[in-house]
Amino acid sequence: MVGWGLNDNARCDAPPGRYIAISAGRDHSLGLREDGSVVGWGWYGDGECDAPPGLYIAISAGFSHSLGLREDGRVVGWGKNEDGECDAPPGRYIAISAGSWHSLGLREDGSVVGWGWNRSGECDAPPGRYIAISAGGRHSLGLREDGSLVAWGENEDGQCDVPSGRFRTLWPRERIEPQR
Repeated sequence: MVGWGLNDNARCDAPPGRYIAISAGRDHSLGLREDGSVVGWGWYGDGECDAPPGLYIAISAGFSHSLGLREDGRVVGWGKNEDGECDAPPGRYIAISAGSWHSLGLREDGSVVGWGWNRSGECDAPPGRYIAISAGGRHSLGLREDGSLVAWGENEDGQCDVPSGRFRTLWPRERIEPQR
């Protein structure tokens, strides 16, 4: 893996190894290794690089927190937890996304759950069945099964003004079925 840019706190220096997924936060990055372990590098000030031991199938780095999705569908959060951004509600999830100060989880039934900072409504997903999610700074995005893209939260700069049309993922997405 190669990193570039401002490299204070070694934020571009990925530890050697083979990764199956990566995620970049503000000042830290995460790598998911083939064996299900998570490695973090960069700023360690709030513990955002220190993944709890266990096997993970997905990761997401936020501003000062990180999320990991375990094989059984549970979400684990670590790092700065000032607004509850690490405290996923109980349930089984198939996808996660860490925003600046909030987090999103996609449940098996296609519903989206948000937690953490919610002063702009970034955690309040409109009803519907979703197939993909992404948490931003103070807004969130969801791709519905019918190809419609929905945005919610702060819209000060038009970040929630979704163009009309149908959207799709860039590659066929394997649906991860958590173990029961």
